[in-house]
Amino acid sequence: KFTAYPDGELHIRSVDFSDSHLKFRCEARNELIGKTMLSQTSGQLTVMEGRGTMAPKIFHQTTEIIGKVGDENVLLPCAAQGNPSPKYEWFKESENRKLHPLINDNRIVSLDGTLIIMRPSVADSSRYVCVASNSVGNARCELNLIIRQTLKAKINSSKPRITVISGETMQVNCSVEGYPLNVIRWRKDLKVIKEIKSDLKIRQISEKTAFNSFAIRLTSFERKDAGIYQCFAENDFESLQASVEIAFVVNVYGPPAVKPMRNVTALEGDSLHLYCPAYGYPIEKISWLKENNTLPASGQHSVYSNGSLLITSINRKLDEGRYTCIAENKRGNKGESSTYIKVIVGPRIDPFSFAKDLEEGMRAVAVCAVSSGDPPIRITWLKDGHALDENLRITIETLNDFSSTISFRSLSTHHSGNYTCLATNAASKDNFTAELVVKVPPFWVKEPSDTEALLGQRLVLDCQANGFPEPQIRWKRLEDNAAGKVSPFKTIISNPHIHILENGSLLINQVEHSDRGHYMCQASNTINPSLSKVIALKVNSPPRFTEKFVSKVVRKGNSLHLYCNATGNTPISYIWKKDDLSLQQIMDSTRYKVSSNGNWTMLEIKFITRLDSTLFTCTASNSYGIDEMSYRIIVQEPPEAPFNLNVQTVSSNSMTISWSQPYNGNSPLLEYDIEYKRSEELTWTYKSEKITKPATSLNVVLDNLLPSQSYNIRILCKNSLGPSNYSEILTAKTLEEPPALPPSSMEAKSTGSSSLRVSWNPPQHKSTITIKGYYVAYRVFASQSKFNFKTFEATKSNREECHINGLRKATKYEVKVQAFNSAGNGPFSDVIVAETLKFDAPKAAVVNIIKTATTSIEVEWTLEDEPITDEDSEWILKHLSAMKSFTITDLKCGTKYSVFVKAINEAGVGDPSEIVHTKTEGSAPVAPEKSAFLATNSTTVSLNLDAWHSIAQCPITSFDIHFKQQGDKEWTHFKQSDAEQTGTLVISSLHPGTWYSLLMRAVNDAGTTDAEYIFSTLLMSGATIPPLLIRSNAETSMKLPTFEKWIVEQLNFILPIQSYGVRRSNGKRYDRNLSTSVSDGEFKGENVSLPADTSVVSLKASSNIPDARLSFDQIQNLDSGDVIYYPSPYAFSRVTDYNIDTNVEMEETYKMHPINRTSSTVSSTIHNYDTPVFVKRVKQNNYRIKFTETE
Repeated sequence: KFTAYPDGELHIRSVDFSDSHLKFRCEARNELIGKTMLSQTSGQLTVMEGRGTMAPKIFHQTTEIIGKVGDENVLLPCAAQGNPSPKYEWFKESENRKLHPLINDNRIVSLDGTLIIMRPSVADSSRYVCVASNSVGNARCELNLIIRQTLKAKINSSKPRITVISGETMQVNCSVEGYPLNVIRWRKDLKVIKEIKSDLKIRQISEKTAFNSFAIRLTSFERKDAGIYQCFAENDFESLQASVEIAFVVNVYGPPAVKPMRNVTALEGDSLHLYCPAYGYPIEKISWLKENNTLPASGQHSVYSNGSLLITSINRKLDEGRYTCIAENKRGNKGESSTYIKVIVGPRIDPFSFAKDLEEGMRAVAVCAVSSGDPPIRITWLKDGHALDENLRITIETLNDFSSTISFRSLSTHHSGNYTCLATNAASKDNFTAELVVKVPPFWVKEPSDTEALLGQRLVLDCQANGFPEPQIRWKRLEDNAAGKVSPFKTIISNPHIHILENGSLLINQVEHSDRGHYMCQASNTINPSLSKVIALKVNSPPRFTEKFVSKVVRKGNSLHLYCNATGNTPISYIWKKDDLSLQQIMDSTRYKVSSNGNWTMLEIKFITRLDSTLFTCTASNSYGIDEMSYRIIVQEPPEAPFNLNVQTVSSNSMTISWSQPYNGNSPLLEYDIEYKRSEELTWTYKSEKITKPATSLNVVLDNLLPSQSYNIRILCKNSLGPSNYSEILTAKTLEEPPALPPSSMEAKSTGSSSLRVSWNPPQHKSTITIKGYYVAYRVFASQSKFNFKTFEATKSNREECHINGLRKATKYEVKVQAFNSAGNGPFSDVIVAETLKFDAPKAAVVNIIKTATTSIEVEWTLEDEPITDEDSEWILKHLSAMKSFTITDLKCGTKYSVFVKAINEAGVGDPSEIVHTKTEGSAPVAPEKSAFLATNSTTVSLNLDAWHSIAQCPITSFDIHFKQQGDKEWTHFKQSDAEQTGTLVISSLHPGTWYSLLMRAVNDAGTTDAEYIFSTLLMSGATIPPLLIRSNAETSMKLPTFEKWIVEQLNFILPIQSYGVRRSNGKRYDRNLSTSVSDGEFKGENVSLPADTSVVSLKASSNIPDARLSFDQIQNLDSGDVIYYPSPYAFSRVTDYNIDTNVEMEETYKMHPINRTSSTVSSTIHNYDTPVFVKRVKQNNYRIKFTETE
């Protein structure tokens, strides 16, 4: 808490009022003589309570702190005063002159402004900045810290004598250790030749070593440069030197000589170093003489090998005189030079003192005599280190040249102190200090006086006296029952309630009524007269309430009386307030009435309302203070109704209702009653439900409700005084409930080749579940594809039905139905299976009467062509200029097209015309006769491709050729190049005399034609072989018992519709006939016109019914997004990969089916042919062709 600094300042940290009772004295110690002195007077700290805010102010004047290496610690002061109390922050300046904040660690600590540096080193020497700040402002101070390290100087030479040849360059280094380092001086033969000043007091030195090197450089060395060179290192505390001799060497020998030397003045008691400036070469010896006496003559003299002379503890009688330096060589040649040393003596003061037991008013004299020292001597007097003050009336008299007196005519307390006699001459100075102590009887510094104090106040009765010796303070009190006693005052002994402070004042903690009376303060120090003073203490009492706060509970509508009675000095006045508002300002005299006398007051409140549930304050005041008493009035009543009813969550059979807690009437709520009923119910009496919830709940779950029903909800709450009113009615509706049951009595019937009619009965629910509509899901039976959905709106009839269109012909579908409403979907019905028809009913024919007769009528009719119904076909758009006709070119032969036209002008695009359907000329290829097509020998068969033709010369684009030996199962594919589409092809490596089957497929833009030819090779002799045996009955097995076949000229598949539209996908054309592709393995189709009475050839299809058939019309009606199957007219060896019916044996895939033709189509001879069916999957991607005419 207390820190004393070398400059005499005392710092007290964290000052409080207890510090004002302390007295402080300063003790100083002289390190040279070891004497310690205590200050004559004491100091006292005055502590005042801070009022208002004040920015920090720093009062101490310390600017420099000096420590040394090896100290335990060094302290840097920073004491500031301010309100609020300031906070301190220290900064240190680095080598680049920047300030960096200091952080407390194990060596540097900041304690209430004082910076403590433990185990200081030279590296801590720097400039430090302290910043004291509070919320009002800040202040700063700067301190220079110097950590001393003993100086050491050394010339970096291993020899005390350096020899230099004429003309050479010479450099001498002087290394200096220690800190601080102010001046480096180089001297030659005691004359200063170079001075280096260095302000290193605040410069950072390396922590490891404080080392500096300073050098002189001598160029073109000459004889006159030879001599003794000295390096002096100095600071404010010490001075050190180092020396070296530099000799001059020439090639020509010369006699020794000594340069002239100046006379020297030395102070008695000091040491002196003389150098002999000898030159010449070679010099054998240098010697010193004093008054013709060879040195050294005593222990005080030392002659060194370099010719220098050291004299220690110089004495005028022994050492003053003439000194001669002699240099000689081996030949006896000598050179000499002399100097005179004058010794001067500094003054010396004999001890003196002042008389003892001096009292105020006495006289005093002291004599300062200088017993030795060279005149002239100047004598001066100081008091406490400062010049004498004229106001002290001190007389100084000079008796002679070496003595002086100081005299006091009438001593007073101000004369006490340390008096110093200072003697000075040209050589030095001396001083001696004596203490003058004046004994003074006690006198008042703060004289006590009569005092008034408030009850409970902390009181200090001042009684401070001074004098020498310091007076002792005693307090006494007059006892109440002291009447008649000789000594009515009794000494006060300190205790926790009342005690005497160190400065003599009397402290009373929390003054009580019993403390009033008379007190006496006495001050004495054995010097008469003593001091005493009797004072009276009066204790005044402000108003006080024994009870500060009272709480009262009252029921609404009742009356209440509030009483207010305070103790204290009379008279006491009272004021009533309600919520800090005077009752006089409330202006409600009908309900509030105040009655009072000098000692008490009463407030009467009539017909208490909720507004009175507040704080009433009674304020009592007198001349010495005020006090308050408060009444907390709690007006109780039944609670208010709950409010802010909300529906938090709702479902089909429950809802969660929340509400906000109402005003509880200043009485804890007990419970909530929740009532609810269906909105259609008119009254709450019999049809409502009731739930009771504890007061801690603010929500309730109403369950077991009906779906899609509206409900009314109301709530009341209760406390100990009764129930509240009902809340406002909340109307809420439950959500719909998804259908719980599936539709029943499912039926599905085919209404055509592409449509089904599905009917069902709605779900029969017991609760109020509404049906908004139905989802009808359907897909191809037993397929893995996703269901297609059709939405159907409910009609609320007993039987619902829906039509599904756009289906495939002769295809089984599985169908299921699901009911839904706004709450969600119900379960699906059972799956039912229905199959579309193979054909639609034909459209009505257009009938014309050609001719009539008496007994006959000739009728002609035509069937309207089916339009192109391929919705995936893309229209081709042509922009034309204004014209009436246009020829569309680059079309496919034998292909159907649809055309419409739109007109365009500046107003925009007109409506399209009606679509016109037409077909380009041309037909599928026509198979030639066998005789025109085939030519055989024993091992080859030649195929005349030019024998194939078509109507309107629609060119054939490709052929596909397969052949096999009769009786074999597998076919051989004959490969030919793209260029081999005309001319003759030769199949070689056949067996002689063997029957073969040849399958041909010809493809052009109009379609595809398949044909089979039976031929045999010749024998090696060139003869023919017998024909095949033909059986009348057709076998359906894979291998016929005999080689009986049907031979046809052309294979035509009969379809029930005469023509079909063109479809395109990826640059190829397809139609709905059974076809294959000859370009890349995918099949092309073509229009085929057949008689209407021809039966339909069917293919094996995937079905759960054995021997089910898939007609070509069924293939045609597949949706564009599905996979359709085209049959191949030949078999491959890996037929298992292409079996499309997993429920049919492998052999069933290759069953032969006879084709019955009329005699008009083929010859009367019926043949069987073996046509294995290969099913290939092809994706449809079709578009329409359209043309428009533009201006």
